[in-house]
Amino acid sequence: MSLVKEFDNKLLHRKEVVIIINREKTPSKIDVAKEIAKDFKSSEENIIIEKIDSKFGKKEFTVYAKIYKDIESGQEKEA
Repeated sequence: MSLVKEFDNKLLHRKEVVIIINREKTPSKIDVAKEIAKDFKSSEENIIIEKIDSKFGKKEFTVYAKIYKDIESGQEKEA
């Protein structure tokens, strides 16, 4: 997993990240959230995976995710 872009959105109390993951098949959002939680020292409930994107024939996936400071911030912004 390699971090491509990280933006600290202080107004919405979250980090917005773009990450590249190499896998044989498309990873699930749950697996990606676990991996991001471990790397960013956050809870899985505070992570929202917006999109997992790939190019045909490649084993490289681009993940767009939001990491909230707490679960309440994430629930009110995404509702």
